[in-house]
Amino acid sequence: MSGKTTTAVLADFVASADYAALPAALVRRIARQCLDLTGVALAGSGEPAVQAVRRLADAPGDASVWGTTATARAADAAFVNAAAGHALDFDDMWLPGAHPSAPIFPAAFAVAEVNRSSGRDLIAALAAGYEVMGRLHSAVSGRFGWHPTAVFGTFGAAAAVSRLLGLSGPRTATAFGIASSMASGIDGQSGTMVKPLHAGLAASSGVRAALLAADGFTATDAAFDGKRSFFA
Repeated sequence: MSGKTTTAVLADFVASADYAALPAALVRRIARQCLDLTGVALAGSGEPAVQAVRRLADAPGDASVWGTTATARAADAAFVNAAAGHALDFDDMWLPGAHPSAPIFPAAFAVAEVNRSSGRDLIAALAAGYEVMGRLHSAVSGRFGWHPTAVFGTFGAAAAVSRLLGLSGPRTATAFGIASSMASGIDGQSGTMVKPLHAGLAASSGVRAALLAADGFTATDAAFDGKRSFFA
């Protein structure tokens, strides 16, 4: 991998993610996290913050809005379901303040549902998304006033959806470039309705970034490299 940028290494890793190469223990862990997130999202679906988010996503589509009989477009369903998953703050967490499943699973599930992806492809996509989110967050090793779920969850969701869409390494790098201008959320929102909104925004932004990249949208292909990059 010598000579490759950090962005290219991550993008190629996502594009080549293969279910057959995943350890059985990891597959079981991901399935358990999906079940857990679905449960806390159903519990959180009646929260006032989630109901408000749902009213913004009332256009019908092909993806399920959990806890209701409604459907929405993939990005909107991801928006609502992710907000519901983080509404009660019982969703899984790693490192300081990062909740991986809330932004990543709803994004991947909505796109998998619309595209009729296999369960194996969904699991492989989730593994890629979790890995990208975790590595980026670990590299920063701090919070710096930003909510990690919002910031790194956007890249994790973009990675998972890029894998589901079968994007090449270069297209996935572009998705990261698009996502880099969507990844945001200040830590000071804790205790307000905006905190679960962060997960919703990360999920929907990840979906949109990958879909735009798939459609030929252009962006930097070095989002994690250089003096004007995300890490800078």
